[in-house]
Amino acid sequence: MGRTQKWKQLVQAVAFLCCLLVVWSGINSVMCHSSDITFWANTYRARDLLSQKEQSIDVLALGSSQTIRSFSPMKLYEDYGISAYCAGFERNPVMCSYLWLKEVLKEQSPRVVLFEVYMLFKEPSEAYYRKTIDSLNSPSVKKEALQLCDEGYFEDSKLSYLFPILKYHTRYTELSEL
Repeated sequence: MGRTQKWKQLVQAVAFLCCLLVVWSGINSVMCHSSDITFWANTYRARDLLSQKEQSIDVLALGSSQTIRSFSPMKLYEDYGISAYCAGFERNPVMCSYLWLKEVLKEQSPRVVLFEVYMLFKEPSEAYYRKTIDSLNSPSVKKEALQLCDEGYFEDSKLSYLFPILKYHTRYTELSEL
């Protein structure tokens, strides 16, 4: 086998793996709950939070729905001209608020962080951890979250967090054309 033939096979293998990765990512995004806005209404909030202009948040409020009900970024802006963001998510575990903070600090440098801990005294289900971990963009923050799988925080396997299709593979029966 000549040198040219080996290069050709290598290029074909790399092209195949790239195509496989693109298809796998597409299937994961369709099957994963985070694209199901009707069930996970706060997916919009997560996407909005992560799409904020860099260094545009002076005050960040993190927590559960208690945060949403009690903190008004608009009031701060109208009364004092302070740019704020309310990142409260329904039944958001405190550990997930911590992960959101780490994720946000990649793009923002808020002067003040309000950290609501109501869920410290509640036992949220696995689904509330999953909605955060599945939505994280930063590989380093996701890696830290997955280390918690090894420590027994979650019922589902670490592999199902890396590849959400392993968790949601039966969801194809719920899909419909838009």
